[in-house]
Amino acid sequence: MKFSKLKKPFLKILGAGALPQLLLFAISPVLTRIFTSDDFGVYGIFIALSATIAAVSGGRLEFAIPVSKTINDAGALFLFSAVLSIPVSCIVTYFILVFLNSGVFGDGVIYVVLKEFLFVFPFSIFSIVSYQALQYWLLRSKNYHAVAISRWVQGLSLASLHLAAGFWSFGAWGLILSHALAQMVGVICGLKVAREKISRQLPSLTSSNFWRLLVLNRSYPSVMVPATIFNMLGQHLPVLLVGALYGTSSAGMLAIAQRLCGAPLALIAQAIGQIYVAEAPRVLEVSSSQLPIMFVSLMKRLLLAAIIPLGVILMAAPYLVGIAFGEEWHDAGVLMQILGI
Repeated sequence: MKFSKLKKPFLKILGAGALPQLLLFAISPVLTRIFTSDDFGVYGIFIALSATIAAVSGGRLEFAIPVSKTINDAGALFLFSAVLSIPVSCIVTYFILVFLNSGVFGDGVIYVVLKEFLFVFPFSIFSIVSYQALQYWLLRSKNYHAVAISRWVQGLSLASLHLAAGFWSFGAWGLILSHALAQMVGVICGLKVAREKISRQLPSLTSSNFWRLLVLNRSYPSVMVPATIFNMLGQHLPVLLVGALYGTSSAGMLAIAQRLCGAPLALIAQAIGQIYVAEAPRVLEVSSSQLPIMFVSLMKRLLLAAIIPLGVILMAAPYLVGIAFGEEWHDAGVLMQILGI
């Protein structure tokens, strides 16, 4: 399958993600002036911890959704992933509380963030898992319209809530709660658009069906969970280490640098990745030889998409960041140059 055949769904998802991403990018100079680098540091550390836990809380069953044989199984896996994240996140939160009281985390930045925001973790984790699982289910159903609306509403909600939190001087609490609430708004909106399909699949949420699907897809928790832990640590450990070693202000600089570096590429890569996840099982059923061709075609386009943003980052990031976000954020531009490649 050539990329030309995927252009329509790709452009629909890309367009839906483009406006919210551009809006978030546009308000970033405002956010850096109403939130401090310490606020962003605490926010970055919290997101690093909650995203890592969320990545495994659903047992990675959401990855089984696109390749499920029936649409009912796909709907059940979506529901199971979201429901499973609730007890898992609560259990993890309990153990974190035990470790906090035992002094394992010491009294550094990680300890302060965990202690202050501990009971926000279950809600944040549930919102992240639910949003991701919903995206996979909608893609499995090829309901690109619902995917687009869900992404648009989630991004718009995040931008609006961030601005409101800054206006009311809520600090790190505002950034963290805005993130979780925006994810849930995206979930609710996606469910509302696809309410007829999901209502037909609710009866499949039974204990017997759960165990059947869990046994059928047992390789996802056993194989993907350990792999995901290492992958997420590789992605988020830098913020945690910088925060622990140099404080929340330095962690905030790094978090902003990662956000600015990743925004333009993540916009395109996420849209292509979601289309690939939705179409790859179908291509594999028709002809396995076509899947590498589609993969190589998409990789070439991702490489081309990276060249211009990378050039701008390497040549002018500190200068541009200083102008757009304030001279106090100059170091974030230097970090962008280091992270660019």
